[in-house]
Amino acid sequence: MKKGISSGVVNQKQQVILHIVIGLGSVVVMYPVLFCFIGSFAHGNLSFEDAKLFAWPIPFAGFSNYLKVFQNLVFVRSFIITILKVIWAFFMMVVTSVLAGYVFAKFRFFGKRFFFFTMLSSMMIPSIALLVPGFIWGRHLPLIGGNNILGQGGMGLINNPIGLVITGWVSVYNVFLCRQAFGGIDRELHESAMMDGAGFFRDVFLIHMPIIRPIIAVIFLGIFLGNWNDYLNNLIYMPYAKEWWTMGNAIVELMGVYGDPNALGGPDYPMVFAISFVSAALPILIYIIVQKQFVEGLSMGAVKG
Repeated sequence: MKKGISSGVVNQKQQVILHIVIGLGSVVVMYPVLFCFIGSFAHGNLSFEDAKLFAWPIPFAGFSNYLKVFQNLVFVRSFIITILKVIWAFFMMVVTSVLAGYVFAKFRFFGKRFFFFTMLSSMMIPSIALLVPGFIWGRHLPLIGGNNILGQGGMGLINNPIGLVITGWVSVYNVFLCRQAFGGIDRELHESAMMDGAGFFRDVFLIHMPIIRPIIAVIFLGIFLGNWNDYLNNLIYMPYAKEWWTMGNAIVELMGVYGDPNALGGPDYPMVFAISFVSAALPILIYIIVQKQFVEGLSMGAVKG
């Protein structure tokens, strides 16, 4: 009896220590965001010497810096473009991933394992190795951006906003997650749906897809973060079409403008802090909203199949 009580006390102490360590780690990780939040309320004449490590900026400038951020046309335009791109990419990615995952999980056809493992093998290729081939493919895409049927005469997807809506429809990783999740659902559900007269698309999107909502949350979070933080693709595919840049490039450009030490009046660090906090706040908020579904989705996608 005493042994059981002592082991319980030890377990409680371990849990307390574990929570303290996790809490301190969370504070360390989140402090740069907190620092940006605090510094964003200072006046524009704040210097690095004035920005203490833990002190609240004095004098307090209110929310004027945030009003400037959301009144900036570059920020607003890039924000709208990014949100619209996320919505479109999420819709197309869900359609392709759910359909492909369902087919690989529920149907038997010749070469199924070969096609599936060939598709998975593409994940072994580093994405950086595909930048040049992707650029060449986009530059010579037939009948796009002034190109003829042979992919010559124009610029294809380069500096072309069409590239925002016709790329990024398929993700091998998301297909894999959907296939694993569908593999954990009894086949009797599919058979009963067919017996009740449900068509293929109704079976997929109205009967099976609601069961894998956590996987859909994983797909959404990946698409949102990928588009929100995207910086390299805009530089490669739209170097001279800045009006179509998404948030990743717009934030860097605005921070460079307000943080320029050679600018008239000197750098405006509070504006830089406000832009940095806004760029970090929305992804953090979305993750907090979908974190439960996200964790469940990762576990669901790990089902052996």
